[in-house]
Amino acid sequence: MNASPQNATPSNATQRGNARARPNKKRPSICRWSGTYLRVLAETGQKVKAAQIASVERSTVWRRRTQDAEFARRENEALEIARDAYQSEAIRRAVEGTVDEHFDRDGKIVSRKRTYSDTILLRLLGRLDPTWREKQQIEIRDGAHATRAERLAALEAERARIAAHSRS
Repeated sequence: MNASPQNATPSNATQRGNARARPNKKRPSICRWSGTYLRVLAETGQKVKAAQIASVERSTVWRRRTQDAEFARRENEALEIARDAYQSEAIRRAVEGTVDEHFDRDGKIVSRKRTYSDTILLRLLGRLDPTWREKQQIEIRDGAHATRAERLAALEAERARIAAHSRS
């Protein structure tokens, strides 16, 4: 019998180290890791973190995404869920703000300060009002909002307008 690769059987091919001659094992249509991956992706929006927690290589996820349209659709749905959660949190930080607490050495609260994310607010405003998208800076015309107090008052009014719009 000729021992050439053409006449190789799976058993003697494996003995010689020819990996291509091994019989193919069929994979189940639903991978064990996909449920965990999609759940973590929906919670975090982070593909790398989801792959790590699901104990799967990123290349495996990529391969599955390119070869399985249903998996790709479910992955996009998970990303949409994460986007919605992040958007809600961004709106909350911009409109309601966050409370920073300062403590003394004994651990007692000495002050609380509410801070708002003006950067997020401006990005949200740009999404709602196309005229704001093109502006890179606030223009001051004829002394409008010339003082810091006037600018803060205008910003608070805009924050209230966006809060009313987001609630509706």
